[in-house]
Amino acid sequence: MSEFNKNIILADNQALRAENQRLKMQYEYALKTTEILSAKFDQFVNIIPQAVFELDADGNFEFLNPQGFQFFGYTKQEIYNLEFWQLFDSEDRQRLWRNVHDVCQGKCNITGNEYTAIRKDGSKFHALIYSCPICDHSVDKLHGLILDISNRKKVEDELESSRDQLRDLSIHLQSVREEERAFLAREIHDELGQAMTALKMDLLWIDKRLPKESEGIIDKTKSMVTLLDSTIQVVKKICSDLRPGLLDDLGLKAAIEWYTEEFIERTGIICKLQINFEELEIDKDLEISIFRIFQETLTNIARHSVASKVQADFYLKKDILFMKIEDNGIGITEEQINDPKSLGLIGLRERVYPWGGEINIRGFKNKGTIVFAEIPLKVGEK
Repeated sequence: MSEFNKNIILADNQALRAENQRLKMQYEYALKTTEILSAKFDQFVNIIPQAVFELDADGNFEFLNPQGFQFFGYTKQEIYNLEFWQLFDSEDRQRLWRNVHDVCQGKCNITGNEYTAIRKDGSKFHALIYSCPICDHSVDKLHGLILDISNRKKVEDELESSRDQLRDLSIHLQSVREEERAFLAREIHDELGQAMTALKMDLLWIDKRLPKESEGIIDKTKSMVTLLDSTIQVVKKICSDLRPGLLDDLGLKAAIEWYTEEFIERTGIICKLQINFEELEIDKDLEISIFRIFQETLTNIARHSVASKVQADFYLKKDILFMKIEDNGIGITEEQINDPKSLGLIGLRERVYPWGGEINIRGFKNKGTIVFAEIPLKVGEK
C-alpha cells in the first residue's frame, strides 16, 4: 500500500473517531437532559393534588402517582393487580369503557367526564377524568388526570337546592299574591263599590227633593254625584287591575281580548291580537300565569319600548301553548335581558317555570323586541 493511501485511511479513521466522539457527546447530553426532564416531571407529578395515571390497551395500570393511591386507598401492589374499571361504580363502567375506547381510537377530543369512583373501603367520591391517547409502537395506551370533585358537586347540589327552594318560594308568593289580589278585588267591589253606589243613590234622592230656589245646594249635589261617578270608575279599574272579572267569569281568551282593548285605549299603541283557540279547560293558576305574562309584557312595552305597534299571537299545537308578542320599538339590549335587576323579566321567566315552559326574549336595535313563550298544557275544549 502506498504512503498516500495510508495517509487517506488514517485521515478517514481520525474523522470517524471524531464523529463517533461527537455523536457520543450528543447522546450523553440528550440522555442527561432526558433524565433531568424526567426527574422534573416525576417531581411535578408527585406533588400535584390530582391523580395522574397511565393505562395499557387492556385497562391495566402502568403508572399512578402518589395522589392516586391516596384517592383510592390502595397500595401500589394492590392497585396494579386491579383493572381501571374496578375503581368505579358498576353503573358507570360501561360508559367509562366506551369513553376510554373512543379516546384511544381518537374518536373524541380531550374532554372531562364525570364518574362515581369507589375507594378500597367502599366509600365513593365524584371523579372528573381528563384523558388522551398515547401511541407507542402501534399499541394504544392512555394517560390522564383524575380530579376529586366531591366538594364541588356538594356545592353545586346545595346551590341547586337553594335555587329550587327560591323558585318554590317565588311560586308560593305568586300564588299568595294572586289570592290576595282576588280577595281585595272582591272586597273593594262588594264593600266600597256598593257603598259608593248607595251614596250616589242617596244624593240623587236628595237632589230630587231640594227646593228649586236652592240652586247652590243643587249644583253642589250634582258636583258630588259627578265626583262619585268618577270615583266608582276608578274603583272598577282598580278591581280589574287586581283581578279581571272576565278571567274568572268568561275565561282566558275573553280576558286577553279585554286587556288588549284596555291597552290600546290607555296607551294609544296599536295592538293586533290573533288567538287560534277557543276557551280551554286548564288549571286556574296556569290560566292566571298566562294572563299575567301577557299583561306584564304589554306593560313593559308601554314603559320602555317607544313602540307604535304590537302584534300578539296565541296558538295551540299538540297541547303546547305558544305566545309571541312583537313590537316595533327601540329593541331591548342583551345587557338589559341579562340584568339581574330586571325584576320584570325575571318574573316572566318564573311565571313559566312551574309549568315546564320556556320564555325567550330577543331585541333588535331600533327594530323592536320579540317575546316568545311556550307552555305545555293538558287541555280540553270547553
